[in-house]
Amino acid sequence: TMETHKRLLSIVVVGKTGVGKSTLINCFLGKQVAESGFGKPVTFRPHRYREEIGGIILDVWDTPGFRDHPGHEGDQKDRQYLTAMASCIREIDLLVFCLQADSRKRKDDGISVRTLTRAFGKEIWERTRGMFAVTKANNSVEDASGQVQDELAITILKNHCREHLREEAKLSIAAARDIPCVPTGSIKHLTLKDGTAWLQTFWVTAVRRVTEADRYKCDTALSYNSCVRRKGKYFFL
Repeated sequence: TMETHKRLLSIVVVGKTGVGKSTLINCFLGKQVAESGFGKPVTFRPHRYREEIGGIILDVWDTPGFRDHPGHEGDQKDRQYLTAMASCIREIDLLVFCLQADSRKRKDDGISVRTLTRAFGKEIWERTRGMFAVTKANNSVEDASGQVQDELAITILKNHCREHLREEAKLSIAAARDIPCVPTGSIKHLTLKDGTAWLQTFWVTAVRRVTEADRYKCDTALSYNSCVRRKGKYFFL
């Protein structure tokens, strides 16, 4: 069929329940496709959302929340989720690891990085091209004194991501620094407080990662530098 001759881009979105994976997926596709649980798990096995953009078939995979249970139970659940991912997802072109915007370094995030690395190898970050998405970056982040520290918090979180990659994935300092960490907002707020058009920035970064991996030469609509919303969907110009 004609569909089999079109290029397929597989994006897998992972992270803890409540961090905003489903909301981010809805932003990617420009419409409400994934149910948001507002902190409660609603995805219990990988679920694929397929959309065609500019001649590319885009498969975005929503996954169960990692580290939703503490200790041994959490390890067991994570292994079950990884087994389910392996049975459903044939290829991963881009892994998007979601973390919520604040300045705290969460042990669970480090454990998730370690779990993913053990399951898929360092290639999940380097050759396959992983990246981090800092979700809910439109929300104000306060420090212990109640002062808003949005930019500082995101900078600190980026450093935490690099530390997780060095400590848990055993990447070199240079390799960890090369993994992008992109602040993201919501479908209602496509511009962050600093004026950044976050959805555009995310897609440009994502396409660059995939292109670096030499899996796809993205010379179609996905590689262009701007997007607009029409009739509820986003188009790249």
